[in-house]
Amino acid sequence: TNLLFAAPEEAWPILDFTSISEKRIQDAALIVSIEDYALVSDVKGANRNGEDWYNYLSKQQGIPTKNIKWLQDDQASKEAILNRANEMRSITEEGGKLWFIFIGHGAPSKDGSDGVLVGMDASQSAMGLYERSIPQSELLSILENGKHKDTIAIIDACFSGNSDAGALVPNLQPLIATSDIQTGDVYVLSAGTSEQFAGPLPGADRPAFSYLTLGGLTGWADQNQ
Repeated sequence: TNLLFAAPEEAWPILDFTSISEKRIQDAALIVSIEDYALVSDVKGANRNGEDWYNYLSKQQGIPTKNIKWLQDDQASKEAILNRANEMRSITEEGGKLWFIFIGHGAPSKDGSDGVLVGMDASQSAMGLYERSIPQSELLSILENGKHKDTIAIIDACFSGNSDAGALVPNLQPLIATSDIQTGDVYVLSAGTSEQFAGPLPGADRPAFSYLTLGGLTGWADQNQ
């Protein structure tokens, strides 16, 4: 295929998942993808990326489907995310791995010392956003506090309070550099710095970071094997 003249959607590699027979029954995963926010701007393609992560974790990582929970859109309230995080932490066994995937909006905390993951029903005011969002440090603390060996968090959100549609809500406190945020014993891959926003894949209606990270894990980033 001549990618130079391909349609934008076709110019990106296709995600291909290799199924394995061995099941990692000690592992668990929580996926949160919010494409349709109730009151703030939507995140186009978030659920497509969420589905791809589900297929990767169940097929290529071999995590049993009963150990994977996927919250989409109106399922992803603050309370539901916290409840599922506690549940998945509790079922991850000793020596296992706990995955957390978040694809949606982020924002700075009130004092700018942390980032928050924005719940689906957050409103377009600073107070409404904070009441319906979860501090990243709180969620990561829940996830890492279990019997499992490793916790991996993929955060396809930025904490600048901006999106490709502009500011989520007005007058948010600017965030410190993301490298200064303490994340404990969790491996965190995050989409951007405090001065950036997590944007879409050029030419395709899906978030770029979680798509390209997943592609890297499936082999795009390992050309010399």
